[in-house]
Amino acid sequence: MFNNYPSFKRFKTYKKWNCFFDKNSIEFPISILITFLIVISFYLLNIYPNFQYFQEAIKTICLYIASSLIGLIGILLAGMAFIASILTEDKRKIINKVNRSGSLESILVSFEFLAFIIGIQVFAFFFLYLLLHSPKEVIVSWLFYIIVSISTYFFTFTIFYTISLVGNCVKLHSIVSDIDKITSSENNLISKANEVRIDFIFKLILDPSDPHKFVEELNKYVDNSQLNNKEALKAYFKNYYK
Repeated sequence: MFNNYPSFKRFKTYKKWNCFFDKNSIEFPISILITFLIVISFYLLNIYPNFQYFQEAIKTICLYIASSLIGLIGILLAGMAFIASILTEDKRKIINKVNRSGSLESILVSFEFLAFIIGIQVFAFFFLYLLLHSPKEVIVSWLFYIIVSISTYFFTFTIFYTISLVGNCVKLHSIVSDIDKITSSENNLISKANEVRIDFIFKLILDPSDPHKFVEELNKYVDNSQLNNKEALKAYFKNYYK
């Protein structure tokens, strides 16, 4: 049923569900380790048998986590706005031309996936907060530790997945900066080439020559000039007039 929704289709296409158990990622092993340490700590501290002494602290933690996750959604929106501001259509075409694996789209879908799992956790932690107000012992010990394990794992995963996504955004910004430098260099070369062509056309008007030798004469003109990057200019003319 859910696979018919566009978001879930994108999650499936880019294998985002596999991120929860991807051994090659940094999020999975760290989340498992932290979850293990917290569950062991709960057990050694006898939190379940003495839950009444820890209940208020756990309720506060659940409330603060839910609130912080809502704030994290705002940070994700800012991240999406940042990517939209640096990725023009031309830059997207260049990146997709160089990398056909869809890495750019994968980063964008990662924001969507992270927002989804954050939304689920916000409701889960608010529900736990309300559940902790119950005066009755509503769960047995094994279920208590399962809930602690799942809640801890997904919250820890969300934190480190966010850090990983920030790292990908930094790499993306670096790539876009390199594209800007290359494009600027190419534009400067083309601008200089146009200046040379204009100067040379005026020279032809004043001193007509065989039009079939245009490129040859143009190259000679470049050689006799005081311009830099002569070879790059001649290569550009050769490719332009081939």
